[in-house]
Amino acid sequence: FDHHKSSFTMPYRVPYRRATQQFRMWMPNMPLMLVSARSATPTHGAWAIFRTWPRATKHEIKEYLTKIYNLPVKKVNTMNYE
Repeated sequence: FDHHKSSFTMPYRVPYRRATQQFRMWMPNMPLMLVSARSATPTHGAWAIFRTWPRATKHEIKEYLTKIYNLPVKKVNTMNYE
C-alpha cells in the first residue's frame, strides 16, 4: 500500500467553447427631418440643417448620418428651439 501522492498532475484544460459572436445593430428611433441643404463648392463644404428631438445628442446625430446614410460628417452643431 503506497501512501505517497503523485506529484504529477494533469494540466488544466479549458473546456472547448464555441466562440459566439454577438452582432448588435443600432436602429435609430428618432425623427430626422431635412430643413435646408447646400451643395459643396470649391471653397466651402456641403452643409445641411436637420430638425430632430431636443434630447438627440451630437454623437447620435453623427452616427445616424454616418451609419444609415453613409455620409461623411465632419462636424455637428446643435441648437435647441422652444
